[in-house]
Amino acid sequence: MQRILAEQECECVTRFPYWAAAESEFRERFATAEYREVVEATEDFRRLANELRLSAMPICEAAGNW
Repeated sequence: MQRILAEQECECVTRFPYWAAAESEFRERFATAEYREVVEATEDFRRLANELRLSAMPICEAAGNW
């Protein structure tokens, strides 16, 4: 959602990053994390995505990608 708002476009590659990139970021950020830290980060990411969703939705609807 952050990328959509920053770029003001909603192509698939923007909305849905390549899995390898997402996996790489996860490994960098959480390689040594405890389970609870991962759960808390997931909750934070979901909360942020939900906050941004209403702003991103019109951009994606206009692109036919919602």
